[in-house]
Amino acid sequence: MPQLKSSRLVLRPFKMTDSPPLARLTNDPLILRNLLRTTYPFEPDDARRLIRRIAERRLPVWAVDDGRLVGLIGLSGEFGLWLDRRV
Repeated sequence: MPQLKSSRLVLRPFKMTDSPPLARLTNDPLILRNLLRTTYPFEPDDARRLIRRIAERRLPVWAVDDGRLVGLIGLSGEFGLWLDRRV
């Protein structure tokens, strides 16, 4: 999967090391209320399963990175964008 770079952000494939910050982001109430299907609480193990599924199915989903994971963007049945409120 290609990386896309701007002067501020990188859209890149997920890595397993992204699971703790992905779990933290997903548990944000403002993100969680907009998700159609997810478990709560969303644990790092849930994030690892999601990352594995994205890779295995070659889904068009990227990590949004500014030196650390700050979100997710992609198409997996629908367009999705999750961003950390601190960005």
